[in-house]
Amino acid sequence: MNANKTLRAFVLMLTLVGTVVFAQGNGGANSATGADGGTAPAQGPAAAAPDQNPEATKLDLENAVALALQNNLTVKNNRLDLKNSEVSLANIWNQFIPGINVSGSVGQRQGGTSRDSTGSNNLGFGVSASLTLKAAMIYNARQYVLDYRSGRITLEKAKTELTYTVKKTYYNLVLLQEQLVLMGKQIGKAKSDYELTLSKYNKGMVSEIDKLKSQYAYMSLVPDYKSLQDQYTSLMMGFRQMLGLKEEIAIQLTDPIPEISDIDYDKLASLSVNNNPDILLLRQELASDENTIALRRASLIPSVSLSYSLNTSFAEDFTKVDLFDGNNWIGSGSLNLSVSVPLDPFLPYSFTQVQIETGRNNVEIRKNEIQDQIEQKQLGVLTDILKLKQIEGYIDTLKLNAQIAEQTLHLVDLSYNAGLKSFLELQDAENNVFDARLKLLDARYQYITTYLDLKYILNVEDQ
Repeated sequence: MNANKTLRAFVLMLTLVGTVVFAQGNGGANSATGADGGTAPAQGPAAAAPDQNPEATKLDLENAVALALQNNLTVKNNRLDLKNSEVSLANIWNQFIPGINVSGSVGQRQGGTSRDSTGSNNLGFGVSASLTLKAAMIYNARQYVLDYRSGRITLEKAKTELTYTVKKTYYNLVLLQEQLVLMGKQIGKAKSDYELTLSKYNKGMVSEIDKLKSQYAYMSLVPDYKSLQDQYTSLMMGFRQMLGLKEEIAIQLTDPIPEISDIDYDKLASLSVNNNPDILLLRQELASDENTIALRRASLIPSVSLSYSLNTSFAEDFTKVDLFDGNNWIGSGSLNLSVSVPLDPFLPYSFTQVQIETGRNNVEIRKNEIQDQIEQKQLGVLTDILKLKQIEGYIDTLKLNAQIAEQTLHLVDLSYNAGLKSFLELQDAENNVFDARLKLLDARYQYITTYLDLKYILNVEDQ
């Protein structure tokens, strides 16, 4: 007697807990009550994926990449930096323009100290031009060229990184959508199984334990479905921001995860990694470091200064003579050429010598960084190719497993409806189908993202 009471209490508690869990997962959806008092939820989560509505804006992968390249703030800033470098490069010749100055003066010259002495008003004009030529000017001009090239590489690197990030995020969202569809179908199947089990229970064909197992199998899927929806929503928010889309605009991703295509792995393995954006940028930084050393050395070379000045003034008080009479003007001019030889840079521990020495060390460091990056990228290429081959062979097995699991489920389902199989056996068969489909979908996603990683390393399009 006590055992029966304990069993009934356990059954009642499990039923109530299951009802609460399902109500939370479905926002308090209505439920139908069976003849035995067990709760049968009226409906489960829809099998449709998020944003699959007629009013949503359809977005394929190509347009997603175009929107990101157009609206991304980092890319916009890199474009502006490149424009600044273009302006500097176009005006590189400015340093060879002489400095020109024009002067004018007016004053009064006192004639003496006696009370009857009178002052003399004077007026003068002058113009001067000067130009200093240094060897460093050549390397300054070269630095403008290097900065422009670095700006171009930085912009292309940012665009390449953004493109591959958009593609991987897009396929990740598609993966989550398809997972939601699969889980929605699984929930729908679990609901049908529960309703069938409940009907059999009411007819006395199955035990109460089978009914509770069926109910738990149905309701336990709801929290997982909700968690997957939240993951999709969070990733979609970041994707919208990446593309510069407003939050209120609903979008529908139209491109599926592509099937495996024939890839020439030997050709990919033979490609050089020197075209990788990271390595290209490092090489440009190496050129800049070498130019800095040359700039320091240029300070050891003498500089040449050329100047010319012309001055003219009135010989008499300009208020008492004719301003337009050339005989009243006194003019003088001078042309100077000077050579300046700096001595302090030749001292062993001068600032210039220290900078040259540290510059050499920086060049060696940069060369080591380049070599390290090349080796890492080469290893990454081989690793990704090996992974692609493994996934490609794995997918064939997964496809066969999915077919076997679906055939098994069909036979077990027929046997269960005929009363020859237990609910536990049916549930295992359904879980096997779901797992097989999920693994196949995930393998396709891993394949395409690994292929994208490989293309980024080699900086190539489809091969």
